[in-house]
Amino acid sequence: MAAYSTSHWTGGNRLERIHLMRLLAILPVYLYALFTTGFRYLGARAELPDYPAQGWRDRLADFLELKLESGVIDSVLAGALHILPLLIPAILVCAVWQRLFAVNRAQRFDFGFVYIAGLCVLMSHPATSLYHLLFALSFAMVFGYGVFGGEGKTIVNPALLAIVIMQVSFPSALVGDPLWPVLNGYAGTLEFAEYAALQASGAETGMPTIGHALFGGVSGLIGTNPLFPILVGAAVLSYAGLASVRLLGGVLAGVLIAGLYANLSAEGLAALPWVGHLFAGNLVFAAVFVATDPASSASTQSGRLIQGLLIGALVVFLRIANPSHPDSVFQVVLLVSLLSPLIDQGVTWFNIQRRKKHGTG
Repeated sequence: MAAYSTSHWTGGNRLERIHLMRLLAILPVYLYALFTTGFRYLGARAELPDYPAQGWRDRLADFLELKLESGVIDSVLAGALHILPLLIPAILVCAVWQRLFAVNRAQRFDFGFVYIAGLCVLMSHPATSLYHLLFALSFAMVFGYGVFGGEGKTIVNPALLAIVIMQVSFPSALVGDPLWPVLNGYAGTLEFAEYAALQASGAETGMPTIGHALFGGVSGLIGTNPLFPILVGAAVLSYAGLASVRLLGGVLAGVLIAGLYANLSAEGLAALPWVGHLFAGNLVFAAVFVATDPASSASTQSGRLIQGLLIGALVVFLRIANPSHPDSVFQVVLLVSLLSPLIDQGVTWFNIQRRKKHGTG
């Protein structure tokens, strides 16, 4: 599919510039994730003083005497203990598959795999099994990337495919983890399930404030919260012409329309104000970094708007309809990405019929 307009780059998009801008876009997310992941980890350890060290991360954190009260440096180091052991092997595995396909097809070896690996790690649980991650990435690099010809020729985002494979293949992994009780395994946050339970019991409910949502007071996967670095990444991608503002606007409109419609019932999760669907969960991250991928999104302007509307509305309705799995964002984005050629076909047909009707075809 065609990439978005990037007329401010003389000579058009070069592949290296695309990779560079994508990496720059996720860099602030990673910097923030180092702190927030470590902060949440050390906070959980502080609340469970009798919790025994379960793995090498816990033992190394104890050896380094990392404490929540010690400040930012200890939180960043604790975050690095969770992120780097996932990121480095993920990059290496993606590089191997990229190299194999490049050699087999006598193609140029490019560095798009770094972004794929980095994006996948950001959508992972902080305690993700390395085996699960590498298995899912290998599947995605072969069947979602390499067999289609590589960069720009895929029908779905490879990182998204890897995360969905993890959720489908290992649905109960890390569910109920004592150090990460706010996460539903690889599926993401339990914020919505907790809100629905409180609403059903008649207890007082609340929603994250904009400050918490922007700067890290909401639970989530490694990189899906807080929103501030994600919005910075959105600005970088939009400037580079790699993210459609129309599609992002469609997601916002879809959430607004579906959220206001759901509020008419005011029962369970349906009572959640529409902005709550943006403040918590994985929707904003997935919309910015996954749904706007030019290779797997609609090519027409109207198609991008429709795609965004579908993503926003379906996420809200599925959260309300399925409280046992209230944040099926990645599955929704995958489904709508697969529908994007059909959406473009429909938009093109409608435009042709309209021109025929007005005698301009």
